[in-house]
Amino acid sequence: MSGLVLKDLLSLRRYLKSSAAFLLIYDIIFIAVDQASSAIGVTIFILASLHLSAAAYDESSRWDGYAQSLPVTHSQIVLSRYLTAGISSLAGLIVGSILFAVNIAVHGFTQEQIAASFGAILAVIPVTILVQIFTLPLIYRFGVQRARLFIVLGYALAVALLILSVPFLTGALSTIGSITLGAVAVVLILVVGTVVSFRISCRIYEARR
Repeated sequence: MSGLVLKDLLSLRRYLKSSAAFLLIYDIIFIAVDQASSAIGVTIFILASLHLSAAAYDESSRWDGYAQSLPVTHSQIVLSRYLTAGISSLAGLIVGSILFAVNIAVHGFTQEQIAASFGAILAVIPVTILVQIFTLPLIYRFGVQRARLFIVLGYALAVALLILSVPFLTGALSTIGSITLGAVAVVLILVVGTVVSFRISCRIYEARR
């Protein structure tokens, strides 16, 4: 199954090069004007959406037909795509944390900057995972092209949720207890949501085959 994940990552090489060039310019500009939270949010969103490009590549190359001849189960094929989505989210978290450190090095250590940047990370990562949970079953049901409207809707709702959640999270960072409680609740929601989403995707994929 690791080969399936590697296949996804290799198919994203060209997309990563163009995305990296855009993000480098974007992040430099926004960090220079002391808007690290915007740079972090956009960077995480783009990197966490890499699984969509991998799914689109498979669809255009009709890879699913070839996959049926491989010694892997349907659930393993679906799981590999969820792992790719998880790796892309992890990449977003790592790069976002690096931007967080760069912003501190450039503009100094202030409570407001720390709260805004850290709040952006805490808000964007869970929201992007929720978008993945929502869109992956739709991609397996309709395909990337036909599910495009739902994907756009999911990201629009995610942006709206981010706009509402970042100020709240920034204020909530004042106490360790609230951070711990909120983190536990978010993790539980994401774990349960991922399991449910995965099971739905498996049933859809098996029914299509």
